This record gives sequence, C-alpha cells and structure tokens, in this order.
Amino acid sequence: MDYIFTMSFTANFAQTAVVLAVFLRTRSKDQKALAIPAMVSGLFCIIEPAIYGFSLPVKKRFAFSMLGGAVGSLILALTSTKMYAMSFGILGFAAFIDPKSGSMNGVIIAVIASIATAAVPFVLTYMTFKKEDDVVDPEEKSLVKSEVLVSPLTGEIKPIEQAADPSFASKALGSGFVIVPDKGEVVSPVTGTVETVFPSGHAIGIISDTGIEVLIHIGIDTVELEGQGFKPLVEKGQSVVQGEKILEVDLERVSEAGYSIESFVTVTNSDQFLDVLSQQEGHVKLNDKVMTVIPFNNQAEAINLAEVN
Repeated sequence: MDYIFTMSFTANFAQTAVVLAVFLRTRSKDQKALAIPAMVSGLFCIIEPAIYGFSLPVKKRFAFSMLGGAVGSLILALTSTKMYAMSFGILGFAAFIDPKSGSMNGVIIAVIASIATAAVPFVLTYMTFKKEDDVVDPEEKSLVKSEVLVSPLTGEIKPIEQAADPSFASKALGSGFVIVPDKGEVVSPVTGTVETVFPSGHAIGIISDTGIEVLIHIGIDTVELEGQGFKPLVEKGQSVVQGEKILEVDLERVSEAGYSIESFVTVTNSDQFLDVLSQQEGHVKLNDKVMTVIPFNNQAEAINLAEVN
C-alpha cells in the first residue's frame, strides 16, 4: 500500500471541474466543442487538454484547481487513506479497496475527497467567469482564419484523385478538385495577386492575400495548342478580387483540336495548411463556394466549416 500517491489522486478531478464550469458559462462555440473531449479525457486522468486548453491560459483557473487539489489531498492525508495499486481517474477508485479485507472505506473517502476537490475549482471558476475569458488570445485567433475559395468555372466537379492527368491525381501539384467546364468563362477563386500567366494561356497561378497559392489549369496537354482558344485577361503582378474574370476559353475549339477540357484547381502549397476541403461532386456555377483552406492552428474552426465539403 502507499500513502504518498494517494494525496495526488484527486488532481485530475480539479482540472476536469474547471473545464465543466467553463463549458456551462462560455458562449464560445469553439470552447464548448473542445470542452467535451477535455472533460472525458480528464476523467481518465489525461489532463493535458484541460490544463493547456482551459486552466493555464487564464491563470486564476489554474490556481483554483490547485486549491481544489489541496482540499482533496488534505482529506486523504488526515484520514490516512491507503492506495493498493497505481491507478488514477474514475477507474482508480478500485485502487482503494483493501485486497485483504475487501473493505470499501477507502473508496468512500476517496469519493468524498474527489467531490470536495471538484467543488472548489468549479464554484470559483463559475462565479468569477468573465465574458472576455471566452477568447484566451484574441490577437492570435484573429490571425488564423480559414479561407473559402469559390469555383472559377461552371461545370461538373469531382475529386482530384479522379483526374485523368496523373500529375494532378497524385496530388503532386497540391490538393484541390477537378471540374469539367461547360462554359468558357474563368474567374479568380481568391482575392490576391497574379503570380503566373503561362505563355500558352492555359494556366494561371494566383496567390491570395493570405498566402494561398492557387493554380487554375484548363485542359490536359493544352500547352501544345500554343495559346489557340485561350484569351488571358490578366497579367503577372496584377491584383484581382474574388470572382473577377481572368480568362476566356473557347471550349469547343479546344475539344475539336482533340484535347480534353477536364480542368484542375489546386492549392500548390497545401502542405503549409492543416487541410484543404473541397466539394466532391455535383454541378457548380461561377462563384459557388467549393473549397476551404484551414490553417494548422485552427482545428476547432475546421469542424464548423466541414459542411462546405
């Protein structure tokens, strides 16, 4: 048996109680979404999500959890409660059963100490919660916004993995989607700056104001047409706004020349982002929302924007 580890048994319940209080008080959808898994893991003594996501960023909450832990530790210490196994969290109550006599007295005291531990930080966090606590670091959060891209073409959309061109299908040129256009008008999917206009006019590269590099490639092997059927309306270095017309394509002429009009829209620097979500199928029109680019440090927002997929 052991007396020392007994005194640290209730610590996870203190952290979990802080998260519960925040969950009940906050109006932030992101905080509520993160609180549920943090509480579940906290009950099983995995308290890092609770500490780094909820208590440490608002330091008074961490102090409240320390006070709660001290209360529970004191109860267990003064009653000389023993642990008979190294086990923590809600499953750890079994460690207080005396293996020789089967006595449950230790379990009862551990439950009382855990309730007392949780009550202190819960009440203190709940009563002192302030509206500004909803956002831990507003300056940082303002820098990590997901960006929605619109369709540059009208036509049938499908996953990039189904591209007839293996370079695009393998995502060597980034994540994105395939679109088989039925109209020759092409618009910019983002607000930004034109980085590249291929001499043949069949492809245009644009970098958004937030750093997303987008490639719009019309047809397969259409570079061989040497510009026939393509009329770029922008040039390198030109600023464009989302939805602005950037290219005209004579789809009939391209098809009659024996080339596929299957086109591709990719984020060529996809590896710099958490994810690139795009619509997988259906008919889309110009300026329809079809793709969302999510930064690495904005995972909670990814959940809310997944409906774009």
